[in-house]
Amino acid sequence: MTYFFPFAWDMYPRHRTPFMHELYEDMKRRKPYTGLKILHNMPIMISDLLKIDCLVMSGADATITMPKFARSDSEAVDLIKKSSIKFIPDHNFSERYDILLDCCGELAEVTHPLIGAVEITQTGANKYRRMQIDYPVISIDDSQLKYLEDSIGSADGFMRAIKKLIKEDLNNQKYIIFGFGKVGVGIARELKKITNNVVVIDKLPYVLKNAKKLGYQTILSSQKEIVEHCTQDAFCIVTATGNKGFVSREFDLSQFKNKYLVNIGAEDEFGDKFGVDEVLNEKMPVNFVLKEPTKIEYLDPAYYAHNTCIDLVLNKNRSSGVLPLPKEVDNNILNKWFDFHNENQEDFFFGFKQHYDHIT
Repeated sequence: MTYFFPFAWDMYPRHRTPFMHELYEDMKRRKPYTGLKILHNMPIMISDLLKIDCLVMSGADATITMPKFARSDSEAVDLIKKSSIKFIPDHNFSERYDILLDCCGELAEVTHPLIGAVEITQTGANKYRRMQIDYPVISIDDSQLKYLEDSIGSADGFMRAIKKLIKEDLNNQKYIIFGFGKVGVGIARELKKITNNVVVIDKLPYVLKNAKKLGYQTILSSQKEIVEHCTQDAFCIVTATGNKGFVSREFDLSQFKNKYLVNIGAEDEFGDKFGVDEVLNEKMPVNFVLKEPTKIEYLDPAYYAHNTCIDLVLNKNRSSGVLPLPKEVDNNILNKWFDFHNENQEDFFFGFKQHYDHIT
């Protein structure tokens, strides 16, 4: 095998990244995207170099950029700079691209693809939905496989990050979580292992009904006085709504002082009335304080889907607008992941998979 980034493949061998290894071999053999101009926008960590290597091996004319919402790893960025792969870090593009592989919808605002796009996050999919796009966008977030990254991987990264940043006992404290989507569900489940005092706040009554069934205290976000009273004795407040700046817009900020404030969303959910020194990791997603924000085992299938959904975008019968990952593709990837890792799906997802239709 000839890799652009052998260091990354050594760090993440096949038993941790079966999808990336399978994809690399397939791309190198078939070269299915030869001649396609593809723009790849993802935070650049060492693990992302595998994904980029697969894209280059596909025969694509690939250009790499990186989003603004989170820091990339300097070592990984240096490796790209030293390679022959095109790298434009500042989103100042002078040419058009056939396919966008996007994260948080950042490319939607700066360039228009000739064929279509694949978006990996909920924030980005929603951004594309709000636009009058005349091309297809495949949303990887609209899938069950994203539970692996969002509900399990992000929650694991969240816990590793707050253990690194908060130099106090985390056990038996009061935690408040704004948002009970895929990310919020996973964080709540992890926190429940160390405390019985977890409060879930969401705008949707049926979501809170599900949260209550799982044993959490719940408050409707529109009940602002109750929310603000609840925050008074909180140890840590976590935002996972996907709603940029909502805390600054909607609540009395004095009730959020002298507490650990944590954003796990892709965008700054606390807003401009909070300084960067008031929220852990300078208001960026807290897990990106880590060298490995999300463990590669949970990213591997999403990365695979992000790259291979280029095939779906190339389908000339595909309609315009944001389209979910097809269920047959979703189920196939998910089943392969569980078979490879010898995990039981129902045990692994216990506590939230049955609510999938409500919280995606």
